Amino acid sequence: VIEDSLEYICSYLKNEFIEIKKIKLEILKPNILDNCIVGAKIIKKY
Repeated sequence: VIEDSLEYICSYLKNEFIEIKKIKLEILKPNILDNCIVGAKIIKKY
């Protein structure tokens, strides 16, 4: 279930995810899944 959610988040945040990566790249260079998790948390805040 978690993996499916991450896939959904990644596909849903495609455009937003790119901007999030620009912001968080220095923190989360290697792990795309972490980027998706952080991205989801950031989007939830807004």
